[in-house]
Amino acid sequence: MLSTLISTYDRLVLKRPLPTLAALIVVIAYFLFYIPDFELDASADSLVLENDSSLKYYRSLRERYGSDDFLIVTYTPKDELFSAAVLDDIASLRDELAALDQVDTVVSLLDVPLVDSPPMTLAEISREVRTLESEDADVSLAEQEMRSSPLYENLLVNSSGDTTALQVNLVVNRKLLDLINSRVLLYEEAGSQPEAQQRHEELSARIQAENRLHKQRLEQTIAEVRTILDSYRDRATLYLGGVPMIASDSIAFIRSDLKVFGVGVVLFIVVILAFSFGNPRWVILPLTVCLASALTMMGYLGWAQWPVTVVSSNFISLLLIITLSLIIHLVVRYRELAAIRPAAGHYELVRDTVHSKFTPSFYTATA
Repeated sequence: MLSTLISTYDRLVLKRPLPTLAALIVVIAYFLFYIPDFELDASADSLVLENDSSLKYYRSLRERYGSDDFLIVTYTPKDELFSAAVLDDIASLRDELAALDQVDTVVSLLDVPLVDSPPMTLAEISREVRTLESEDADVSLAEQEMRSSPLYENLLVNSSGDTTALQVNLVVNRKLLDLINSRVLLYEEAGSQPEAQQRHEELSARIQAENRLHKQRLEQTIAEVRTILDSYRDRATLYLGGVPMIASDSIAFIRSDLKVFGVGVVLFIVVILAFSFGNPRWVILPLTVCLASALTMMGYLGWAQWPVTVVSSNFISLLLIITLSLIIHLVVRYRELAAIRPAAGHYELVRDTVHSKFTPSFYTATA
């Protein structure tokens, strides 16, 4: 089989270098056009199996108790937490955050019900819920309640009473959830029937498109939240947290690492090749092949709309390393043959190089 492949490769590629090079350039240019569509995905849909039991349990809890799409803002003022100026500042921060398009509600220490500030009977609680913004609220009693109540201690206000938290609840993407639930029901009821497979692919494509839009809206919302927080940093120390922020920032960090590490790998390749061969031709040729293979693969993933997860995002580095090893083997063999047979022609040297390294290169590339 390998001998047939070698002879076919010799006949179609080595004996037709210009058409082969032209076809290669066209293919590479075509996939380069789709590089902007290359994306990273950190959603649960891309990290676990569709029929995973833990994922099913998580989704059932989410349907029953509500979404976990919220951000947490910790607020440590420079003045006393329960002073009038700080409470007004927290109210202003809450209102600015709540005004964002993708924010549903904001829960702060100004919004939670108070029972012992002053004490209320069950009849009074049933008629009206008292908060810190109520006219009859006692701020000093409210501070004691929030620092000692099992409902609020170290959740809303820390035990030392100098830091509070705001829960920024994001708008639930019902369209995305409905699509996911429809796909789960289809998978459970129809299984592997041909009609179900086609419907499953359609739903997966719609989920992927909606996931992309949801991620863009989330990134924009987190950027807007951070802009708002920056305007309050002269009066308090603020930190932003939450699962949506972690997922969004993870993608941003990985995207940045891919750029930085990719540039580092390219520079490392240039240094190694220059030191090993000392000839510009043997630096430019392997580097061109490595970059072409990496960029073509990125373009192919963008063309296929196949998001790369945070787990497999290091494929670019692995691809560069594997490609470089193959190219170095071929270059070294070519130089050996050229030194042994200085009168041999270029085609003959290339042919013998390919023939001698075809088998290990084939298994390395297909492994």
